[in-house]
Amino acid sequence: MVHTKKIIKETFWEIPEEKPYNKITVQDIVNRCQVNRNTFYYHFQDIPTLMIDSIEDWMADVIQKYGTLESPADCLTYMAQECMKRKSSPINVYLWEAC
Repeated sequence: MVHTKKIIKETFWEIPEEKPYNKITVQDIVNRCQVNRNTFYYHFQDIPTLMIDSIEDWMADVIQKYGTLESPADCLTYMAQECMKRKSSPINVYLWEAC
């Protein structure tokens, strides 16, 4: 089950590369990761919950890797590299949140 939840999260972050966040549907996500809608709803209440859960996981990873904050530059470099992997996703999500 943990594996399925991880796949849903990873798949979610692929989609904003192609379309704005506010146009993403649960059907887009389940079709791409080939899971049932009920499986999605077993793990997440809705798409915003999925996004928040994903961001919290990412930030926990940042804290685990750079939690000592001996070098804030390392932390910022890591975060910038992660954002560059998905150039459109952070922008699409930010624009949706800003509206």
